[in-house]
Amino acid sequence: MKKGIIIIGTDTGVGKTKITTALLELCNQKNFLSKRYGGMKPIETGIMPTEPEESDAILIKKAAKMDESLDMICLYSFRYPLAPVLAAEKENNLIQIDTIKKAFNTLSQKYDVLFVELAGGLLVPLNHTQTNLDLLKTLDLPFLLVSKNVLGGINHILLTLSVLKNELIDFHQRCIGVILNNITAVDSIVKKTNGELIRKFTSVPVLSSAPYDNTFDNRYIKTFLKTFVLPELSKKLSL
Repeated sequence: MKKGIIIIGTDTGVGKTKITTALLELCNQKNFLSKRYGGMKPIETGIMPTEPEESDAILIKKAAKMDESLDMICLYSFRYPLAPVLAAEKENNLIQIDTIKKAFNTLSQKYDVLFVELAGGLLVPLNHTQTNLDLLKTLDLPFLLVSKNVLGGINHILLTLSVLKNELIDFHQRCIGVILNNITAVDSIVKKTNGELIRKFTSVPVLSSAPYDNTFDNRYIKTFLKTFVLPELSKKLSL
């Protein structure tokens, strides 16, 4: 059985954390597949040391009700809102994928499944030789791709999927699907047609369109995930 799921985005600001935290709350509340779920955001930038409560990692920690220290959930947290490689250099640090892998293995001893949210898009540099793609390869987990449901989203999704197909021999076994995330309440023909067009150009499942959700408990997102995403997760986690 796979011990985790990677949440990767086509870009920054696509709503990965909202999806990740809602999945954690939903899976633990439902006792989904009779497993215990934890989370990680191994790398995060743009976080002031005096305001860690503003971080995605703390949201993940709270959603999963984890008692581990924050630096176990987020191994690399940087002040500057830059690509990870540059944010790390600003603080005389170096991101090492092996360190993230070791932390994942440690948490995996306690949690049956870990949702691992990556920082930014697929080819964001983590250091001067490696990107998120290398981290995804190293962790060797199934993944969900999250994109904003906006004009231009089709291009970002197809480019990301193209790279993944070329780089992963087991792409179809690992790809759970694409989530089109509505980050605003404004309706448009773009939102209604993106999914249909993506389906014409790829064999990857498009797991419908996640609704805009500004509720405090993510109730609309959770209904969407329960209907469209959990059945697909069940297939991958049972392998």
